[in-house]
Amino acid sequence: MGHLHKKVILIISTAVLLSGCAIQAQFNLAYTEPTSTQIRNEIKVSDNFENTWKKLVGEMSKSF
Repeated sequence: MGHLHKKVILIISTAVLLSGCAIQAQFNLAYTEPTSTQIRNEIKVSDNFENTWKKLVGEMSKSF
């Protein structure tokens, strides 16, 4: 009787598992426009181009 008992438990477990996975999926296919994010990446420098460039390249070259 133990072997039959295991089969019944296996069949019931499989039925419960399969019926639990058999739900209907719900999809939202409506298109939503992406929101724009403004990125602030501008700095105003009061020095001339040559001095600013030398300082910028000098700082960047320290990390290489």
